[in-house]
Amino acid sequence: MEADEYRVNGYSEIEREKMNLINATYENLERLENYKNETLRFEQQRAINQVRQRVFQQALQGALGTLNNCFSAYGSID
Repeated sequence: MEADEYRVNGYSEIEREKMNLINATYENLERLENYKNETLRFEQQRAINQVRQRVFQQALQGALGTLNNCFSAYGSID
C-alpha cells in the first residue's frame, strides 16, 4: 500500500513537472516571438530612415543643381 502511494505521488510529481516544462516552454516561445517582433520593427524603422535619408540627399542634390543652373544662367547674362 505504501509502495502504491509512492508510485501515485511519483506520477503526480511527473505530471506537475511536465506541466511546468510545458508552461516554461510556452513562456519562452512568447518571449522569442516578442523579441522577433521588436527586431522586425527596429529593422523596418531603420530601412524607413535610410530611405528618408536618400530622398533628402536626392532633394538636396536636385536643389543644388537648380541653384547652379540659375547661377550659371545669371552669370552668362552679364
